Amino acid sequence: PVRVYATEKEIPHEVEEAPTPNAVPFLKEQQWKIPFRTVLAKKRPFVDSIRVLGTIKPKAGWSVQVTAPIQGKIVSELPQLGMKVKEGDTLLSIAPLLAFDIDKPSLEQDVRQAEIELQQAKKELALVEELMPHGVIPAREVESAKSKVESTTTKKKAALERMHMYTTSQNTNGKGSGLGNRFAIPAPISGTITSVEATTDGNVSREKQLVTIENLSRVWIETRVYEPDLPQVRKTNGAVFFCPGMTHQYSLADLNGTIHYIGRHIAQESRTASVIFEVDNPHEHLSIGGSVEADIMTEKSADYIAVPNAAVLEDGVRHFLFVQKSGEEFEQRDVEIFLHDRAYTAIKAGLNEGERVVTTGAYAMKLSTLSGAIPEHGHAH
Repeated sequence: PVRVYATEKEIPHEVEEAPTPNAVPFLKEQQWKIPFRTVLAKKRPFVDSIRVLGTIKPKAGWSVQVTAPIQGKIVSELPQLGMKVKEGDTLLSIAPLLAFDIDKPSLEQDVRQAEIELQQAKKELALVEELMPHGVIPAREVESAKSKVESTTTKKKAALERMHMYTTSQNTNGKGSGLGNRFAIPAPISGTITSVEATTDGNVSREKQLVTIENLSRVWIETRVYEPDLPQVRKTNGAVFFCPGMTHQYSLADLNGTIHYIGRHIAQESRTASVIFEVDNPHEHLSIGGSVEADIMTEKSADYIAVPNAAVLEDGVRHFLFVQKSGEEFEQRDVEIFLHDRAYTAIKAGLNEGERVVTTGAYAMKLSTLSGAIPEHGHAH
């Protein structure tokens, strides 16, 4: 039935809905042509973090440069780059060649000097081990002192070997020179050959670098943390690491890691301190010298409305996103961001829980609004 009104004033007028501010039409036909996805804004737990840059380094004592303990000629095949060796494996052999002008008193002096240096290194190690628990010196000084003891021990051993070779050569031919027995060079640690400096059949001088061995199964990630952030870092309960070129991020727990050292000395120029993490190196994918981004977690945590990082766009200092109001209508809305991690951004103001935002395709919408390629209203015909 049709209702008839006596006067025009009696006819009810429909209330028009207020237009959406900053409305951006985006038609279904446009959405189908590009990768396009929307998600609901939901609350999720966020842990505040401090983002720093780091460098991958060998663990102290796990990278060793093997040097020639004597003068001589390499008389064996050389180890190959990338070869895995175990501690004690023979790396190569050197036929010792004693200089014509060498004499017994010089060799005896070398042995005495090596013994003096070894005893001094042991005293320094004992001192730093005593001071380290009191926070007077960093842990790395202990590692350095241990390395010095190892190197001076090797130096003394080499001096004794040279004395032995001299004695053998004197007993054999009555001369202070000549070829003695082959001298096998053992691997001081288990690991991977990462550098070969010698050549087959080549002559080597005493203390010439031959090969480098690195145990890459565990490494250090050394970061620099600004002075104001150190109190929070000292209370950290974890970290997340991301390396350039890798699609996967690793947590400290994923890598069976520990916080090896938090520096107590502030660099005067940068006002930063060293924070070192020790982690497993699965499949040796973490390359020595490589850069790392690290998010060091703090104690602060709460639930915040969050959206995927791809949903939040930037225009200078302004952050905004596209909120879906209907199937083909969207609102470009400014928001205030708070925290973010590798996947999500926490929204402090400007968005309500349950609103739907554009993620995949948001940047294409931004470009379309700038170029004016989006129709102002309705379907394209």
